[in-house]
Amino acid sequence: MAVALTGILLREIASDFIYWMAPTWPIELIWATPAFFILGGGPPAFVSLLFNFVADATPPSLRSSRFFQLEAAAYVGNILSYVASSALADTDPWIPIMLGVALILLALVLLLTTATAIQVDRRETENEGEGGQPEHGGSINEIENTVPKDKPKQWEYLSSFFALVKQRKVILALLAGYWLRMLAVSVVGLQLIYVSRLFDWSYSKVS
Repeated sequence: MAVALTGILLREIASDFIYWMAPTWPIELIWATPAFFILGGGPPAFVSLLFNFVADATPPSLRSSRFFQLEAAAYVGNILSYVASSALADTDPWIPIMLGVALILLALVLLLTTATAIQVDRRETENEGEGGQPEHGGSINEIENTVPKDKPKQWEYLSSFFALVKQRKVILALLAGYWLRMLAVSVVGLQLIYVSRLFDWSYSKVS
């Protein structure tokens, strides 16, 4: 999680530096900044690890509630960030930009200082056997055994993924929902630009 958050932080710093150098530097350089997500996998990897982190630290009976609270907090933070950043941007656009970097850095520090204090709950759920493996749908070991051992190492992850999808086709539906969600998140940014141009409003007023 810390590595993924570091990649996110570096990407944000790189983008802000390009903004600072504009118009001396072409603004299109920001298209290259997601390359920093190679370090840790970026936001998708961080969110996935965050949910795994919460699952490990929460008894099975409370996980649904914790996931709901986590998503609710994320949506509330998203709404408040638009309101706060637009108000601050009227004073100086660099205030919300630098505040964003500071908050990511704060999240990284909090993660590193509190992670070891989290109590992990590894009690088995009702649908797990003695070995901690699911009783239906095939165990993780069975899935791994379907991966050819003579393939190059760089293809092992891909092969294991296809083997997992073959045994549990519901994963495709879950991935489709995730892709639609990412599309919806991207549309919000495009909406702000569209409304700004349609009514000739400032970006902060649209936000």
